[in-house]
Amino acid sequence: MAVVATTYLLLLAAGNTEGASGATSTGTLFCMSDSQGPSFDLSWMPGFMDLVSDTEPVNLTLRLSVGVTDPDGVDSVIGSYRNSSQIEWTNVTMSENLSYNQSGIYIADALNYTTPAGGFNIVWQYVFYANDSLGNWNQSAMGNMSVARQVGPSIFDNVTGVVVGSALILAEIAVAALCYVRYRE
Repeated sequence: MAVVATTYLLLLAAGNTEGASGATSTGTLFCMSDSQGPSFDLSWMPGFMDLVSDTEPVNLTLRLSVGVTDPDGVDSVIGSYRNSSQIEWTNVTMSENLSYNQSGIYIADALNYTTPAGGFNIVWQYVFYANDSLGNWNQSAMGNMSVARQVGPSIFDNVTGVVVGSALILAEIAVAALCYVRYRE
């Protein structure tokens, strides 16, 4: 924690002030403040977005969303993103979105893009930077968001039968073990 000092001028007047000049005094107000930058809540960014099985290109908007808090007040938030297959990052200034019934949620519609036709998987990487009203800044951990479309049969169609079959076998084993324990008692 750091101590932040603010100087102020006070005009003091007591009793009958008619014809008397007021006394002035200069004072300093000390407030406790931290020297840490803002904290981030990355749960506002989805990790995966699966598109419906459609082979046509789709127009999408990459929306960056993050929760940012700081006891000294948040001054600015920057979102940075890139396609994981690219080297260069793009920065966008984010704005607080007051429609969430919660303060401290910052968003930016960073990029409008068109998905390719057919199946694809695009991984967007993102990181956030923010500074507070005292000039302390912080950087979030890097996150990933995948946008994908699968064309053709799902690999999970085959797994479902195995998973359901395995669950039934495990249930039968559990029932048999319970019956055995009760039989021995």
